[in-house]
Amino acid sequence: MDAHREHARPVAVATGPAAVRRAAVRATLAWSTRDTEPWWLVVGPDSCELHADPDRWLPAQDPVGRSLTMSIGCALLNARASLDADGAAYRVERLPDPTRQHHLATITLLDTAVPGTAGRGGLAELAAGGFDRSTIDPFVDWPLQSDEVERLACAVRAEGAVLHRLEPDVVVVATAQNRALDWLTAGEAVQRLVLEAASLGFAVGEVVGGLELPSDRTLLRERIGGLDHPQAVLRLGALGGRIRGRRRPLAEVLH
Repeated sequence: MDAHREHARPVAVATGPAAVRRAAVRATLAWSTRDTEPWWLVVGPDSCELHADPDRWLPAQDPVGRSLTMSIGCALLNARASLDADGAAYRVERLPDPTRQHHLATITLLDTAVPGTAGRGGLAELAAGGFDRSTIDPFVDWPLQSDEVERLACAVRAEGAVLHRLEPDVVVVATAQNRALDWLTAGEAVQRLVLEAASLGFAVGEVVGGLELPSDRTLLRERIGGLDHPQAVLRLGALGGRIRGRRRPLAEVLH
């Protein structure tokens, strides 16, 4: 069980359930690998469970469930950002129940405050920009500047991952280890990068391929220095058309 990165702000009991539901709805707007949106969420008055939906799993491209788990991490980051924007105090438990492999995280509201922790992390500011995503405009050349790369790297580091620049417009989100918890962490880092990139005027697209086969992963790991484990390869470009809403109806994913 991993309950680190606890946030604490005063929560008004009357608005607690509304904040949880908002967080769950915004979680479903997250980036997901191959746009599978492979999640379902159990929403209670003071908690939200995030589960992987095995029916949305693509085992041929993702044999160990790495991308599936990472997508749930993206949804988790959006839920955290929503709660931060609402000023809610909460605790996150990652991989809370080893007997339920698809239950990957639980967020629980708190009703106490810890001095000095309010507003830390910057997620509320990112949430203020909204949760819509955009396609990359293929007709606009908008190269990343060094200060922008550093901002994206800081965003990824804030979630416990590492950013490597593979090409001028391609980056790799990587982790020091390669366990299920690291895949979840990588997802949180990817979604934070998506929100940070949007604030800089960039859209994020997935580079498909290069991670499915062990041999490909080994080659990519060597390209980024041989120490970190690559978890996602992403292309950044100028904002194109807005991707509004979600592909799956809320009634299908919220329980």
